[in-house]
Formats: sequence, C-alpha cells, structure tokens
Amino acid sequence: MKKYAVLFLLAGCATPSWVAPQPTFTTKDPGDALVRIAQAVQQHCGGVQLVNDESNVVVGNWAVTKLEKSTVLTQCIVTVLNGDEQVRDVRVTFSVRHCDAGPSGVLDDFAKTCARENTVPEALYKELVLVGERIEADVSRR
Repeated sequence: MKKYAVLFLLAGCATPSWVAPQPTFTTKDPGDALVRIAQAVQQHCGGVQLVNDESNVVVGNWAVTKLEKSTVLTQCIVTVLNGDEQVRDVRVTFSVRHCDAGPSGVLDDFAKTCARENTVPEALYKELVLVGERIEADVSRR
C-alpha cells in the first residue's frame, strides 16, 4: 500500500503527516460535521487537543506506542475540506514522531524533541488504518 506524505500547516508550523490509505471521504450535512469529527476524535484518538472552527481542523491528543527499541508518538488530525452546503470532503491524517527514549513530562513538549517522520512502523500501520476507518464511520453516519 502507498503511504502519502503531506505538508500540513498547523498553528504556524509545518508538520509532516502520514495520510491514511483512505485519504478523503465524503460527509453529508456538513453544518455539524466539525462537532461529529470532534466526537469521533475524542472517542478514537484519546481525546481532543484542539478544535479550530476557522480552519475546520480537529486535532487529537498524542498517543504513545512503545516499540522494541523506540517510542512512536502519533496524533490524529482531521480536516474538513472544500465542498458545498450539502456535501464536504474530510481527510484523516496522523502526525508521526519517532523518539529514542520513552515519554517524559508533557507529551506536546516531548514530541518537539523527537524526529518527525512521514512513515509509520508496520506494527502501528494497521492500527492507524482502523482508527481512520472508525472516524470515517462515525462522521459519515447520518
């Protein structure tokens, strides 16, 4: 499967992100799409860190996955894209950071010390695909 790298601007800093294999999906009734997205991110991404109404972006909390020799941090980023009043496209991406050591302190601060990546380890790949599919199912449901 292909992995796509995108440059996603968030809070004024460029964050390389890995786009899930289902890079966009369509949602009807976009009027409350951001609310549904925030609920899905809350449920499937360990909480919501940021909802930006102006940019139509919902960012989840950092999730920690410990591997044999490293730690990987992932963060859901769900964006409502262009469309009209009846149908909008939605994209699910994940910001990925590879860390040599385990997390310490506040995860946002710790993430800044880790290497940015645009790929995920195979052990985490399938899990992130499922998270993207669950978000799609919850947001598309009407």
